Amino acid sequence: VYRRIVLQVACGDFEDEGIRGQALQTLTDLAIMHREKYSQDSDLSNLLLRMQESGEPESMLIAAESAAKLLHAGILDEPKLFANLLKFFFLTETVPSTTTSPSLTADPTASGELDEEAIEQEYQRRVFLANCSRMQQVLSIFFHVFTTTDVVADRVVSESIPELVNDMT
Repeated sequence: VYRRIVLQVACGDFEDEGIRGQALQTLTDLAIMHREKYSQDSDLSNLLLRMQESGEPESMLIAAESAAKLLHAGILDEPKLFANLLKFFFLTETVPSTTTSPSLTADPTASGELDEEAIEQEYQRRVFLANCSRMQQVLSIFFHVFTTTDVVADRVVSESIPELVNDMT
């Protein structure tokens, strides 16, 4: 019952990026708890792909982490999800960063004036960079564990190569 509501919130462009991310995290947790109901769920796969390719940094990172969890758990086996994870890991420019101007890279309090907007933007930039670093760490472990698990992982990895090549050409 709640699955459809949470899925609608996660898919809805009318919601804030943070709310959609929380809805996706909820769906991921539900899928792990109720594997039989979410096994090879095309709606969930499509949502993950859409968020991974959205161009919204926070959504892309949450979708990448969710995809890694669901692939590792064997709930999903979509090669495109794995290909996107490879891109996020090896081609870090595929995850857009927040824009930085010279004024934001310097100490915002150096001039003696506290520009609250500049401080908030600098804080958000640093949080994003920390999340990117965390994602790199998570994926470095995920790839090793996932590729040594079972035959399904071998199939997902081999089928992700053409997806990856198509995206790079």
